[in-house]
Amino acid sequence: MNFSLSEQLYKELINNNFEPAVKQEDADVIIINACSVRQHAEDKVFQRINYFKNLKKQKNLKLIVTGCFAQNQKDNADADVVLGTYHINEIPDLLLNEVDNKVDTEMNKYVFMEPVPEPGYEFRSMVDITVGCDNFCTYCIVPYVRGRQISRKSKDIIDSIKKLVDNGVVEVTLLGQNVNSYGLDSNDIPFSELLRLINDKTDIKRIKFLTSHPKDFTDDIIDAVFTLNKVSKYIHLPVQSGSNKILKAMNRKYTIEHYFEIIDKIRSYKQEFAISTDLLIGFPGETEKDFMETIEVVKKVEYDEAYMFKYSPRPHTAAEKFKESLSEQEKKERLNYLIDVQKNIEKKNITKHLNKKRTVLIEGVSKKSDKEFIGKDELNKTVVVGTKADVGKFYNVTINNYKGVTLLGELN
Repeated sequence: MNFSLSEQLYKELINNNFEPAVKQEDADVIIINACSVRQHAEDKVFQRINYFKNLKKQKNLKLIVTGCFAQNQKDNADADVVLGTYHINEIPDLLLNEVDNKVDTEMNKYVFMEPVPEPGYEFRSMVDITVGCDNFCTYCIVPYVRGRQISRKSKDIIDSIKKLVDNGVVEVTLLGQNVNSYGLDSNDIPFSELLRLINDKTDIKRIKFLTSHPKDFTDDIIDAVFTLNKVSKYIHLPVQSGSNKILKAMNRKYTIEHYFEIIDKIRSYKQEFAISTDLLIGFPGETEKDFMETIEVVKKVEYDEAYMFKYSPRPHTAAEKFKESLSEQEKKERLNYLIDVQKNIEKKNITKHLNKKRTVLIEGVSKKSDKEFIGKDELNKTVVVGTKADVGKFYNVTINNYKGVTLLGELN
């Protein structure tokens, strides 16, 4: 979502006659739009701020910090302008009016910026459909730095996607902390209906979405995924833990049994699909038994991809007060074990894609060879073709080989 907001801000700055600097050392304005979900991300931002503070000693430079980081670290973000998550859209006006010092992290009225074609990939776009979150998972800082969930009006989303199509966009990714709960805060249409509306009422060619929450991943959504021709058959469904005890402590509001019911319903459509997940290792109270239950879930589902992290306490969250049961070394060992299990599953399952026919959106020339073109299929799998192809176009491809976890194919 930060990436999406940065793109929107970039476009607004260009529209207001600002020019991008070739090198950051040449810039008159530096804007850091940064995440605060993990401690590691915050540490990196402080390093960048220190670097730019030294650069300011050498030249006249305005430093602006915004995003989750600014919302969480307003008293520690040493910058000329510090704007919270509700104020990123104000930056162009502040620059035009030459405002030199300002701190504003009030969460009053959120204004959605218009989605834009992705710079360098103008055939695709990320479209924010919600901001904030109402789930309050005990480890997560998002509700505190992005506020409660706000859904963008479905009419505005449809209008934006139609404009994107008019500008050459063929693929959109709908974004939200929990897209499945879209509309629940505003009495608008449910997420499944939004998918149907975009599928039927716009000329977009492919629809993706991130991120889903198991507690809201209803039968209607599953049905929409597998019956709507434009919706990608790639599902990101974070499980976080395989232990019901830990899930309860995380306030995830589902059991692992319910999660498996969702997986069974997905499989019941007997169509190709890909599934990825998030896994959080070393949560306070996690025993060896809890960890092995997570390993068993990974082995049973056989995820196509997994984003795996070790727990770190975040300010304002309920879990910040929980007593940690593992050392950093123990967390690291468990995480490495999990990563090995997941990598072995990915290696084992790559062969299931052989001889399959896929629709691939070509995204660019391969970094390894200018004679190879790289893209994504409807399962969000990376596919390389050895035939010249037009970037931003869809092609029918037969998968005939693989290298690592990358699929190799030929145009039909």
